[in-house]
Amino acid sequence: AASAHGLAATLDGDRLVIQPGADQGADAVSAAANAILVAAGIAASLQVGKTLIATPMLQAGLGLDLGSIGWLAGIFALLGLVGGIPAGAFITRFGDRRILLLGLGAVVVGSGLGALAPRYGVLMGSRIVEGLGFLMITVAGPAILNRISPPGRRDFAFALWSCFMPAGMAIAMLAGPFFSGWRSVWWSGAVIAGLLLRALPALLTDLGIDGYVTIGIFGVALFHALATAPTGIAGKVSSLLTRFTRGEER
Repeated sequence: AASAHGLAATLDGDRLVIQPGADQGADAVSAAANAILVAAGIAASLQVGKTLIATPMLQAGLGLDLGSIGWLAGIFALLGLVGGIPAGAFITRFGDRRILLLGLGAVVVGSGLGALAPRYGVLMGSRIVEGLGFLMITVAGPAILNRISPPGRRDFAFALWSCFMPAGMAIAMLAGPFFSGWRSVWWSGAVIAGLLLRALPALLTDLGIDGYVTIGIFGVALFHALATAPTGIAGKVSSLLTRFTRGEER
């Protein structure tokens, strides 16, 4: 029998169905789903902001001029211009959950390929893959929110979703000083998207993808980032700890 006190979410094929249920269970499901979706949006926006913070590193590492770097950032806007409507059609055809998963997967693959890019052409190709992932995430996210959010909390859910772009850009700007090489920035983008991809095991199962494949992707990326010490993330953390310790000793 239907209950007026709460809702419960269940998986039915390609759809996440909201049904009457216990209040606490519905609250937990709704909060977790909203958190994952907003986190996916933030992970997508990080891929936009990372080009800006990595500009000096790209100039030094690949010898790129500002025009070339501008195309690395602007390709996202171009893909959004020409791909927004087709992306909506793909959601209707294949389901919003699958498109969200494919978007996260594209970000993982694109960011990982970009981190390994030996020249500008390969890096631009990887940015196109990332941009497609960004487009799929940003189109599928609102569709899922509209479907799974209870009517009384839908406005709040969309208010949170609207913050994903500025939040991701701000995080990218704040994190920028901790990176000394642009490849570590790209690997970090792959790691974050991979973690979120692993947080959606139901979607992985739907496509027949082994979750351990995703673990391997961001595990290798994390190892690479840490192994670049003293010039990478681990080196930066070690340097900060050393400065802090010396400051206390004084």
